[in-house]
Amino acid sequence: MMKTVEVDQEVWAELQRRAEPLVDTVNDVMRRVLGLSRAASLQVLRPSGAPRRDNGRVNGTPEIAFRLPILQALMDLGGKGYRAAILDRLGEMIRTTLKPIDHELLRSGADIRWRNTASFQRKHMIDAGLLSPSSPNGIWEITDAGREYLIQAKREGKSA
Repeated sequence: MMKTVEVDQEVWAELQRRAEPLVDTVNDVMRRVLGLSRAASLQVLRPSGAPRRDNGRVNGTPEIAFRLPILQALMDLGGKGYRAAILDRLGEMIRTTLKPIDHELLRSGADIRWRNTASFQRKHMIDAGLLSPSSPNGIWEITDAGREYLIQAKREGKSA
């Protein structure tokens, strides 16, 4: 273990020596050291088969795809409910549309990817006036605007 720490410190010191302050990332320096282009480095530095976009984010189900199903789940549960109950209902509704990566545990180990993405969509829905910002902690509640949004989407043939 001691040998690895010493080698890691040497590698880190060399990377720092080669870096342009406030310009380079560690990956930039590694690309130069290895003589790789950005495209080639993505193939070398990223685990094989990992679905990533160029910005490094995971390419799972888009966050916006959760909007209508969240609203429908809320309606199914009487207009409001605890986060866990909403997400459980949502999971039943969208299980066939989720991508395999959506079922993975986040790196932090705190949550499943799709549940985390749905929670972020909730924040955007609050900002859009579709969910109540004044609900007690842990409670999601649809607003009148959210109900109207869901009704309009159904009229237009969009499914939840």
